[in-house]
Amino acid sequence: MEEFTLTPPEIIEAAKEIEANLLPEKSQKIYKQTYKKFFDYCTQKKSYSENVLLVYFGELSKKMKSSTLWSVYSMLRATLNIYNKVDITLELEAPDDTYLSTKVTMIFAVAGACRCDELLQLKVIDIEDMQNKLLISLPITKTKRLFVASEHLNIYRKYNNARPIQMDSERFFFKYSNGKAYN
Repeated sequence: MEEFTLTPPEIIEAAKEIEANLLPEKSQKIYKQTYKKFFDYCTQKKSYSENVLLVYFGELSKKMKSSTLWSVYSMLRATLNIYNKVDITLELEAPDDTYLSTKVTMIFAVAGACRCDELLQLKVIDIEDMQNKLLISLPITKTKRLFVASEHLNIYRKYNNARPIQMDSERFFFKYSNGKAYN
């Protein structure tokens, strides 16, 4: 039986060529511009890290609508993964008993480009479960806006179903620790 130890150079080149063309053909230019803007920002800050990425999105959220911010995130997620082998997707594989509330917070924060105070003020009545998506209203904000969350609905439903029946607060978020919900 023949043993394989190295990837032949022609396979490496073919893989690189395919990898370089993974971005959507029509919007490849804007993906690359978005990627360049982020790295120009990193150069300006003299740092490239998770914290820089968070601050970058924090600054963008002051200037952009949530839908535009989501597009930037999506383009950076793709380009960072292709060019730098960096995966910035939400970590949804963490254990629910410890991280369920964090997962829901991240889903809402990313889908709606929400600020901390907007999440804090979110009430149960502000969320409408429409089977294949959530319609979330942020009435107590500067812009009074709506947004849709259509991914990871099972995580939202698990968290929402864990809500204590006799809750003292109308707020959506509650304490959830070690697999238990607290009033």
